Amino acid sequence: MGMFDTVTFRYRMPDGETSSEYQTKDLDCECAFYEISAEGRLLR
Repeated sequence: MGMFDTVTFRYRMPDGETSSEYQTKDLDCECAFYEISAEGRLLR
């Protein structure tokens, strides 16, 4: 099991992707939750 952060998208993806939740190791890897707002802002 690895450390990763979860990003939830409220913003419409440009490629039409419909999944709303992704995991990444490119941020702080603190098991934190982030959100991309409908306005396109990264929120923690």
